[in-house]
Amino acid sequence: MINKFIDSIARKLKTMFPDKKICVDEMSKNAEGKIFIIVNSPKQTKGLGTLRKRSVFFDISYVCRENNNPDYYDWIDKMYNSFEYIEADGKLYTARNLHGDKFDGIYHFLFDLDYYIHAKNETPKMMNLKQKRGVKNG
Repeated sequence: MINKFIDSIARKLKTMFPDKKICVDEMSKNAEGKIFIIVNSPKQTKGLGTLRKRSVFFDISYVCRENNNPDYYDWIDKMYNSFEYIEADGKLYTARNLHGDKFDGIYHFLFDLDYYIHAKNETPKMMNLKQKRGVKNG
């Protein structure tokens, strides 16, 4: 599912910024002018029975050519307007904890996506039991 989220995010970014190169998971030496999708620390929590909640943390980073506040504000506005919902695998997911940051000439847009799965039930099944009928006196 994480790869489907990444594909959806990359398509959305390419639509928004057609002249920018979109990279996944690693910053390269020639990072200037590129947008990076970084997946941070996916986690899973156990729910009721076999239900599991998985959370994935994304950092969309843009390495800008110059540190320009008005450009950053325009960029972050576009990101907030475009990434409130992510469509993946035919379903719509709501991004949570959206926030932006800027330091060292890198614009960051961070958010979480949650999804649920049912884990396979690994409990052993009982063997067949035989039932005897009767009444005991005594």
